[in-house]
Amino acid sequence: MVNWTEYLFLTAPPIVHPYIAEDPSVGTPGEEYFKKLNEVLNETSPRTLTNYVIVQYILHWLPLLEKKYIELLEWFIGISHSPQKLSRSGSCITVTNRIYSVAMQAMYARSKPTEILRPMAEEMARAIRTAFKDEVKENKWMDKTFKKAVLDELYTAYYGLSDQPFLEMLAKTTLIRKTEVYLMLLPDKLSDFKKFSYGSNEFRSAFYYPAGNLIVVPLPFVQFPVVDESFPRSFLYGTIGFTIGHEISHSLDVKGRKRDANGKIREWWKKKWTEEYDKRALCYKELYDNVKIPSHDVSLNGTLTLAENIADNEGIKIAYREKAARRQMPMHIGSNGQTSVTKHP
Repeated sequence: MVNWTEYLFLTAPPIVHPYIAEDPSVGTPGEEYFKKLNEVLNETSPRTLTNYVIVQYILHWLPLLEKKYIELLEWFIGISHSPQKLSRSGSCITVTNRIYSVAMQAMYARSKPTEILRPMAEEMARAIRTAFKDEVKENKWMDKTFKKAVLDELYTAYYGLSDQPFLEMLAKTTLIRKTEVYLMLLPDKLSDFKKFSYGSNEFRSAFYYPAGNLIVVPLPFVQFPVVDESFPRSFLYGTIGFTIGHEISHSLDVKGRKRDANGKIREWWKKKWTEEYDKRALCYKELYDNVKIPSHDVSLNGTLTLAENIADNEGIKIAYREKAARRQMPMHIGSNGQTSVTKHP
């Protein structure tokens, strides 16, 4: 048996030791995951498992080791994957961004003003969410209880542009619990955190984070050529609108249904809802199974890509629905960030 408390004391910073000593609750994957993991461990030799653990440990510390170890890794990658070498500059950027992601995001935010584009992105997000809710309300096969559960999930979901101050974003999510240790740190660090942002500038598209029921639109996504104040709204519905609709649908797919509106692991779908949804999703599986790749004797795997295929189709449908509804949206955003609201052309 592994003494995890002892392990955490050895590896975690001293400042969080009081929290560890309180024996906090720990979230773990489901029972099925551990059953499959146990099967893999039983089928794998102790030698292989030991080598795997050692390699993973070394890789974690690789950026701090001598050059000869990095060259050894390059040699291994060259014979097992690709002859392409790891560039020093590329490795430096990757490591720096991983360790100082919040600070780098803040620097990126300051270099890319969003006073003009922010209202546009936020209004588009609200419009797409409204269209999604309307579609749920009009659905014919969902019962009232199912609709209410889905609408609660949508109403609770938080949408944010990732240049927001760190604590402003944090206050609207459940990503970090208000532990005693965190509260002890908060008074002295509150003003410092305000300059930081949530997210990472390495993301180039919006994404859904189930643990927080959170949809984030990263700064690089809200830039030319995806978004520009001169673009027609029809184009923006095809970029921002489609993407946000795509990510919203992930809150209701196979992974999304395993977490409730607060991001907690809980099967909130009833068995009959799941069965009906899966039955209706078969048409997507069959559709993409029949997509052949030219010049190759293969076709797409409709089962493997089911969640993404549904999200793509739902995103397009919701964006088109909202555009066709001619809802009120900012038609022009001036240089001072002021918006004039009118109907779509």
